[in-house]
Amino acid sequence: MNPQPRDARSALRRRKIFEYCAMLALVLAMAGLYFLGRGREGRQEQIFARSGLELQGGFFASRFENGALSFSLQGRDFNYYPDQGRAEMSEPSVKIFAPEETVLVKGKTARFLAKTRRIEIEDQVEVRVRDYLAQTPALSCDLDQRICRGEKQIAVSGRGVELTGQGYIFDLGKGRIKILSGVKGKFKQEP
Repeated sequence: MNPQPRDARSALRRRKIFEYCAMLALVLAMAGLYFLGRGREGRQEQIFARSGLELQGGFFASRFENGALSFSLQGRDFNYYPDQGRAEMSEPSVKIFAPEETVLVKGKTARFLAKTRRIEIEDQVEVRVRDYLAQTPALSCDLDQRICRGEKQIAVSGRGVELTGQGYIFDLGKGRIKILSGVKGKFKQEP
């Protein structure tokens, strides 16, 4: 058996030392970036806590409860004002997932009020449940109870039904609506 020449062993040792140094440098760089990133998040939090957060362009957020998707929220622009405990969104689209139904709520503008955990959606509000569409100028939703209320005019259509009225209560968990006054309607027999 022929032993390796001295130059080959020396080159192999230099290569191994280089590989170990490169690996050590990579690990140190990753650790440094990790701690640098953690420190930067703290600074961003302090900046945003004073000045608010503004996201321009599309955004998406979701919430899970007990391992299941509870609701998702997307829109065009998002502004958060922590000192006032509110957020504003343009073109919001909220999908609420419940065991019985999936409800889609859209509008032109929305405000989230953190203290009361309410979202107020305004301007051309649409609520879709199964084959039904409800349209109203504005609504206010309690996120904990999944109940939306409004005092404005409402129009509901779908599956051979057209209803209008004043004031309403939506139970988003069950996909049901109660119109409070001035109810008028047309019922069509479906083919």
